[in-house]
Amino acid sequence: MARSHRADWAAELADTRDRLARDLGTRARHAHLDHDPVIVDRLGSRPADRAAARLWDTAAARIDQHRAAYDELGLDIMGHGLTWLDGTRYSNRQAVIQAVRDLDDAVRPHERLAREPLHRTLGLGL
Repeated sequence: MARSHRADWAAELADTRDRLARDLGTRARHAHLDHDPVIVDRLGSRPADRAAARLWDTAAARIDQHRAAYDELGLDIMGHGLTWLDGTRYSNRQAVIQAVRDLDDAVRPHERLAREPLHRTLGLGL
């Protein structure tokens, strides 16, 4: 019986992930056409470069999906202040942040180097 419940749960989880992926794709296509001013303010204008434009569409879609799921229509569209204790809201925010970083890395690679530390330390000051 437990195996049946696990199988049902796994199927439901897979279905939910598929629906979220389709939703993200739809939002990316809409982002390509409809440049939401709040998103443009955060991401900048959609780049002309094809690869960077796809990353922009994905980042815009992630932000839009996060806002729709958690009703974050205020200025802090990135959901700052969340911790891992916030569960799916936090993990969704992490996906938004990664999409924005991917875009930043493609559009402004020299800035990526400026924000990364030159070396890694344990912070012990030794």
